[in-house]
Amino acid sequence: MIEPTHFRPLTKQDIDALHRGGCTASDWSTVQVTDPFKPERLRNTHFSGQVQIGLQSGVVLLAPGVEVPCGIYNATVCNCAIGYNTLIRNVGDLIANMTIADHVVIADVGSIVTEGVSTFGNGTGAAVVNENGGRAIPIYEDMSAQAAYLLAMYRHDEDMLGKLQGLIFEQVSRSESDRGTIESGAHIKHCGVLKNVKIGAGAILEGAARLENGSIVSSPDAPACVGAGVIAKDFIIAEGATVSDNTMLTRCYAGQNVRLEKGFTAVDSVFFANSHFEQGEACSVFAGPFSVSHHKSTLLIAGMFSFYNAGSGTNQSNHMYKLGPVHQGVLERGCKTGSSSHLLWPARVGAFSTIIGKHSKKADLSNLPFSFLLERRGKSELFVGLNLANVGLVRDGKKWPARDHRKAAAADQVNCAVLSPYTAQKMLAGIEMLKQMQAKHPDSDHGSCCGVHVPSMGWGIELYQLALEAYLGDVFLSRIEAMLKTDGSQLTDATLADQFSTLGQLLARKVDLGVCEWADVAGLLAPRLAVTELLEDIKAGRLGFMTDVQMRLEAMHTNYAEYEWAWALDELERVIGKGLLEWSKDEFCEILKRGLASAEKLTALQTEDAGKEFSLSARIGYGVDGDSAQQSQDFEAVCGSIETNKTIHMLRQMQDEKAARYRKVMDQLCG
Repeated sequence: MIEPTHFRPLTKQDIDALHRGGCTASDWSTVQVTDPFKPERLRNTHFSGQVQIGLQSGVVLLAPGVEVPCGIYNATVCNCAIGYNTLIRNVGDLIANMTIADHVVIADVGSIVTEGVSTFGNGTGAAVVNENGGRAIPIYEDMSAQAAYLLAMYRHDEDMLGKLQGLIFEQVSRSESDRGTIESGAHIKHCGVLKNVKIGAGAILEGAARLENGSIVSSPDAPACVGAGVIAKDFIIAEGATVSDNTMLTRCYAGQNVRLEKGFTAVDSVFFANSHFEQGEACSVFAGPFSVSHHKSTLLIAGMFSFYNAGSGTNQSNHMYKLGPVHQGVLERGCKTGSSSHLLWPARVGAFSTIIGKHSKKADLSNLPFSFLLERRGKSELFVGLNLANVGLVRDGKKWPARDHRKAAAADQVNCAVLSPYTAQKMLAGIEMLKQMQAKHPDSDHGSCCGVHVPSMGWGIELYQLALEAYLGDVFLSRIEAMLKTDGSQLTDATLADQFSTLGQLLARKVDLGVCEWADVAGLLAPRLAVTELLEDIKAGRLGFMTDVQMRLEAMHTNYAEYEWAWALDELERVIGKGLLEWSKDEFCEILKRGLASAEKLTALQTEDAGKEFSLSARIGYGVDGDSAQQSQDFEAVCGSIETNKTIHMLRQMQDEKAARYRKVMDQLCG
């Protein structure tokens, strides 16, 4: 944007030329321009208030092969500063109280105005998770999923909450202005009414119907896009996000690379990194990273989700028609809901579980992750750990990192791990729960939890134990490999097998903070002690800005591997019954052997599960006009075979690579 000192008043010759071009002004003395001024670049425009116009000498490419001279055509401009080489044309009403940067395109719009003093959506309260408003959070630019989680879920810590809100509102106050801004390179075309809206660099607005009291945060490398028919009020849209196709938002935050499309409607909801919602409806939803819903008939209400996939007709009930919609629910990371699934809140379902059918039990199943919650004969049944044998779990763990296309500096700290200290602790607690159920029913493998029937308890325990052994083996293997890369010089004179004292010292934990309960802070996996330290520092006033809070959250994410190793080593020492420096060669090798064997068993179960997709029953509907041979040929032409399937190939390749890594270390270590 040009400096104010470069502006000059209009001369009589300038004014005469502008009159000839159909331009008028309430007072020409309040209009300033820069040299060289080209009056022919202003046509049929009325000016009022203080107006500053930068040099207009270039052209704008409106469409392939369609170049239009920069300038102001067919518009009313009031109290605006307009940068270099900007195109403004065909404004039906007016542009008022705006600061417009260089290389902006505004074409065929109704109005763009700022009325009074505005914070442009910053500080708007969104009643997330609990529709009754008890968890309302102020949305603001650069809000992370983790900051929103602390605001929404730590309401019991009033001192911390007050300090955190104070930091946020201090940041919000800095966005307060009586002038809206449109930053460099933004394109605004075929839009209706834009009122009290701040638009970031490189943003693309095309066909939006009405936007009011909001900020569109954008950058040239990660442009935000608002498309046809969008109506939004009291909103924040982050870098790389897309809101389009008649979507309607009220008091909502759309985070980095979020997509809200195809008639989706949302009220009092927040959506974080890489989430994608279409056609359905959300009310008081906290959608953590990678949450997905694609169906018209889906209603998500008063819940917290992350790494979530909602099937068609998914629905929740939060209103008992007594004290209002006060109920809420949590589906922990990685949950899926099948078609027409229904949950009666309050409820909490463990990580990476699948819910199918209607469930009315107010159940807390958070310590039974990786399960299938099914409706059978009108009752809820929980098949514990069954998802660990599901090939889809492997596919999910691989797809999320591959789909993270954020180009702006990441606000949300996202850890896509399926097996982690968080889920491992849940499984350990689940094993104890199942053993207690077995003790109550010694003559049966069936039990119950929170009124939910739990069949096959023994199989659930076995699956959990396999997953835990595989996970601990993988962490142990990765730590040895990392140690060899960084400290291998200390082991060059002898084999690993001959230097257990050195090996043990190098593997010793560097931090103790991970040896505690763990939390999933809306996609960030961290020790609860680390979260507690952060909360105490906020409460004590040791963090002066929200950027300080964000840096601490980023540090937790960065230190995940150290925290994870501290937890895993503590668990391994508990299993073996003695400290790391007392382990023998056989005990080192046994951890690796069990880890590999358990991983291979899980892979075999997952491969068997994948094979069901190629059974004879899966071929129904193929080769419709032929015999069984043509049915098989048609099926294979469309779906491939077990040998050619990409997911099965990936699964086998992953296991082969893992086995090779294990054997390499075991050959060195175990001889």
